[in-house]
Amino acid sequence: MSNLGLINTKGELMTRMDYYSVGTFSDGLAIAETVRGGTLGFVDTTGKMVITLEKHVMPGSGFVNGLVVLRNEKTGHSAVINTSGDIVIPYGAFDALGYRVSEGLCPAAVGKTRWDRKWGFTNMKREFVIQPQYKWVDAMGFSEDRAAIGDGEDKNGFIDSHNQAVIPQVYFYAKEFAEGLAGVRATREALEGVIDTTGKQVIPPQFTSFSKFSEGLAVVSYDSTPTYGYINKDGHCVIKPTFNCAEDFADGLAAVVANDRLGFINISGEFVIPPRFSKYGGGRRFHSGVCAVKFAD
Repeated sequence: MSNLGLINTKGELMTRMDYYSVGTFSDGLAIAETVRGGTLGFVDTTGKMVITLEKHVMPGSGFVNGLVVLRNEKTGHSAVINTSGDIVIPYGAFDALGYRVSEGLCPAAVGKTRWDRKWGFTNMKREFVIQPQYKWVDAMGFSEDRAAIGDGEDKNGFIDSHNQAVIPQVYFYAKEFAEGLAGVRATREALEGVIDTTGKQVIPPQFTSFSKFSEGLAVVSYDSTPTYGYINKDGHCVIKPTFNCAEDFADGLAAVVANDRLGFINISGEFVIPPRFSKYGGGRRFHSGVCAVKFAD
């Protein structure tokens, strides 16, 4: 019997899944591996593999609004498909693509090598909406009408979908926006702080690690150990950093690792689903009330 299955937000097993690993669901699908080193594809919540990927092909992220970017690790070419497995942007249409299609756009590049490559953003008609001109863009693309761009070194800022500079290129590192806020780092050695969509600092630099806000909370670490906890949008620590690993909240729950086992806490930091799962091989977030987990041996 498989030790991998789907649970609901009460921790109840809904169905067994006969796979080596199953990732986080989005748009009703999750990446799955049949056996270690075996076939990859996307499965639905019944456990059926509905899209089988060719050898050497990996997804950049999960599905977003019915689309996912795939990359052939052998050829280096990328493509975009929909949830039916139909090709929307064929392999080799661009010299490179980002990891995700978001807000109708995907990072796309011209230039055969990373040294001469310039990045812009394409729509799903393969038309450059923002012409290739940047040495670096966030591979996750746009979020909340903001995309991080930069010079490929240490000068990064944000543009909007009209290619207007909305936050100056003054950061060493800039993350995607979520719930109106984004993490930034001024220099390589600096701690991370948080800005709003105008570039105003709302939480001073103090984190060695900052994820993004989800359901009002964000995973942070304050030291290099590291252990992880959660802050609110005022920057106050509301769940103490005691976890070896912590994920973003979804469906009111967040996956955390305690004593080398994965469980799920609520926004008060209380375990709703005790840590009894393996930290490997399953999903890390609930989606529409379900999450794939691997039961510990």
